[in-house]
Amino acid sequence: MIYNETVLEHFANPRNAGKMSNPDAKGETGNPADGDRIIIYLRIRENRLDNVSFQTFGCAAAIAASSMLTVLAIGKTIEEARGITNEHVADALGGLPSQKMTCSNIAANALHDALDQYEETNKDKNALKNKGDNATCQENMEETARQEASQLTPQQAQRYMRQIIMPEISGRGQETLLETHVILYMPSVEWGEMMLAYLAAVGVGHVTCVLDDIESGDGIIKHVQDLNPEMELKKIPVGEPEIYPTENTQDAFIVIGPTEYIETHRRIINESSRATVKVMESEPENQATAVFVEVKPWQGRIQTRNYSQVSTHTQTNHSRKVSIGEGLSASFGGIMAVIELVKLRLGIGQQLMKPFNYDLMSMTFNHPDKTNKGLNYMKENTLRQGLAKGKVLLVGSGGLGSPAAFALAKAGIGTLGLVDHDQVDLSNLNRQILHTTSRIGLPKVESGAKTLRMLNPKMTVHTYQERMTEKNVDNLLQAYDLLLDGLDNLPSRYVANQAAVVAGKPFFQAGVLTFYGQSTSILPGDGPCYECIFPQSEDSGNAPTCEETGVLGAVPGLMGIIQAVEIIKQLCGLKPSLHNKYLMVDTLETEFTTIEFTQRLGCAICSSAS
Repeated sequence: MIYNETVLEHFANPRNAGKMSNPDAKGETGNPADGDRIIIYLRIRENRLDNVSFQTFGCAAAIAASSMLTVLAIGKTIEEARGITNEHVADALGGLPSQKMTCSNIAANALHDALDQYEETNKDKNALKNKGDNATCQENMEETARQEASQLTPQQAQRYMRQIIMPEISGRGQETLLETHVILYMPSVEWGEMMLAYLAAVGVGHVTCVLDDIESGDGIIKHVQDLNPEMELKKIPVGEPEIYPTENTQDAFIVIGPTEYIETHRRIINESSRATVKVMESEPENQATAVFVEVKPWQGRIQTRNYSQVSTHTQTNHSRKVSIGEGLSASFGGIMAVIELVKLRLGIGQQLMKPFNYDLMSMTFNHPDKTNKGLNYMKENTLRQGLAKGKVLLVGSGGLGSPAAFALAKAGIGTLGLVDHDQVDLSNLNRQILHTTSRIGLPKVESGAKTLRMLNPKMTVHTYQERMTEKNVDNLLQAYDLLLDGLDNLPSRYVANQAAVVAGKPFFQAGVLTFYGQSTSILPGDGPCYECIFPQSEDSGNAPTCEETGVLGAVPGLMGIIQAVEIIKQLCGLKPSLHNKYLMVDTLETEFTTIEFTQRLGCAICSSAS
């Protein structure tokens, strides 16, 4: 296990988490290499830290370190608090893995920054009160993003707001993505539908699809063009000379398809690389990133390399219909390729230099020797018949709900209920791929239903334009087999969890912030519920959201696919792989960590229901 029990306890049940109203001081710091950001709030009375709270956006180690820091700091004098070091925090946690030490080593820095601010501003409470106001904080973040994105149009700044408020991306990083030209090789559009959607969503400026089947995918191409009309998107057949958009663009390559397709491209590229290796060494500025996604049913492999060029004349003739398992694998691998492309173009996170293997059937990652079991042994017709009978209630059609619903529709789900009270906004479109620019202002359930019916005309879509509450959740859930969590706040998630447990219906949960995701599959009466893992507290309503902290648009896509695969297992008679487990995903480091949980004795929700 990567973390000890003390770290996990502070991560699962953080002390003093959340914003503080009208703080006397606020300190902030971050570790760009690890993608962590910490804000410390102080209330000081008679030279003593009367209260300390925090907001942390990052990995489990950073959250645990921030939680422990507040425990150490509360009650200390200012001088005593200045003596708290990052080493004190790590020691109090009982130690951390060496690769995670840098995550915690910024917690005390944020405290010291807050103390410096307190003294420098001479207790200017009126100014700090304005900074502590939630609405003003959001305005300040957005204004900072606009300043850093001075070369973007106001519309672009609004469209990519949730990305450019993150310091790892900012306006300058977004401009880099807009200047990127991705040359995408695939047998047909069907192999890269979700990849195309997320390339558009995160703001890649130019995409050229080199296809064996040039007639494929007109519906999804139109949808992607409407998702982001500013992206230049075109299809060309294999063998047509490439026309580059402008001299200012930087090329990147993605190759996605079945094993035989990838092997054909890799062989030709390796042959050309031997001839151009000296050019690449003497002209490194002319190298381009190439990401390979090898797709198998429910499994896949991703690898990145640098090349001077990838030939558009590689005729493979591998166009064929994509199976359910291949489609889900291609969606997961394609979204990961988008994330890796962003990291490589912006120079953030850990580069994926070695092949990365994933198995969605077992939910294991980077274990190439794992064998594939379960749905892969079911005939395609049997799978489709089982899914056609399935009825899924999706609460929230935003960042998580969009990819989950998209994947379920393509897999052949029979009935999907969409619950969402909100309307489509331009700032949604960096991650919510069910919606498009032309539908801004429409109810999200109406927009989502149009996309789902385009993807699968045979499916039934019911829409509920309302907010899920304690009063209506039982009625909403009654006609469905299970509940899919596409929510963006903890209070609503607790409501959904309780309703699912009481109704005895499976609950598939996920969440995201910045570059991080988490997921679990809850089977009422068989293992822990969500509240067993994260008991409610007074600070539950203060948990940060994507609106405040930002999110790379492709990250919720990754987690939504995981939810969809787990749901398909449940509907087809297999136990979900994340049952009794909690998956944490760090896309900056490409780390997938699974923690096992058991039912908590005395849980207010599932103990009384069982």
